[in-house]
Amino acid sequence: MLQVGYSEAFLCRIDRLSRICEQEFAEYGGSVAIYKLLKQIPERVTVSQLIDKYPSLKEVAQRAEETYLSRLPPEKRPQNLELRGPLLWGVAECERARKFFGLLCKSQKAEDEAQREQLLKQMGLLMTLGHYGDSVAYSEQHPISDAYLDDLIDRLQKDPKDPSAQIEKQPGNCCGHPILSFCVQSQERGHIDWLSRLGNSLSPLW
Repeated sequence: MLQVGYSEAFLCRIDRLSRICEQEFAEYGGSVAIYKLLKQIPERVTVSQLIDKYPSLKEVAQRAEETYLSRLPPEKRPQNLELRGPLLWGVAECERARKFFGLLCKSQKAEDEAQREQLLKQMGLLMTLGHYGDSVAYSEQHPISDAYLDDLIDRLQKDPKDPSAQIEKQPGNCCGHPILSFCVQSQERGHIDWLSRLGNSLSPLW
């Protein structure tokens, strides 16, 4: 990040994924700067490539090998590590959490039931987006390619408030499980009413 113009003082503040947000990056271009930064991260790498590029991660990789990978048969061990998609997923999940609790506070002060229900639906949408990123099928069909990020950058430069280009609206993709793909597909087919269940689960909060 130093090589592309970020100050050392700024980098000291960015010590966790939740710090990678529009507010923190405002002086460098906000969400556009974050998407540009993600473009510098490869979509995937081998373990050896990761260690070659970041020698400090050698011990972490060895512990992962001893703790997790060594238990898998050779044919099931991942050949590549996904980087860019899971990173976007983590950054977006942090932003979704902030937005979620903001909506929760608003719902507690809602003027009527209709407004409260609308806020609950927005909260449900945020939760659903995270599950899309968990889905193996979705991740395979929606890679976080350079073209994907370029499109987000282009749309934000034309309209900084473009709702679909905001970080919290990006599912990203992560190391999900097939059962999560099933849940997402069930939701798409109308078999699971996520929003209704969300409302019921949150109702004891107020």
